[in-house]
Amino acid sequence: MRSIKQKLCLILVLVLLANVFLPGISAFAAEANNNIVVPAGKGISVQPAPGQDGRVEAKGVKTAAIKAAIRKLVYYLRHNVDTVISELRDYVPGRYLTVLKNNAGKIADFLERLLTWEELAYQTIYDQTYNFLRWNLGFAHTTSHWIALGIKWVIEWGLL
Repeated sequence: MRSIKQKLCLILVLVLLANVFLPGISAFAAEANNNIVVPAGKGISVQPAPGQDGRVEAKGVKTAAIKAAIRKLVYYLRHNVDTVISELRDYVPGRYLTVLKNNAGKIADFLERLLTWEELAYQTIYDQTYNFLRWNLGFAHTTSHWIALGIKWVIEWGLL
């Protein structure tokens, strides 16, 4: 039993020393592949669509669905915020929903600005909304977190 422990200890020490004194394999791989030439595909060309002025825009299905959900949420925040509140009542504590209701116009204006972004993801919506509420409107961390999380859920789950 004692010799097994000694052998295991020796192996662990050797592995530790190898990791400490030898650089990682990824560093060698990064240095070795500095000058890789990728041949261009023959006959493949990217042409901008008419009216884009040479800009290439992301046209992902997920981004389009997120933007549609944001548009709908913005509409409800401006015209019928009680519907948003009732959808979130089971998931977000009531005191944060009151803050959401009192600041629905400002939040709608902010979310509308996100529609100009090329790519959107659910976590991006949470992060940007949290930062807007926390730093622009001066809400506490918990309030900003719950409202941003509720907005993310409305968009992600398609509650409206």
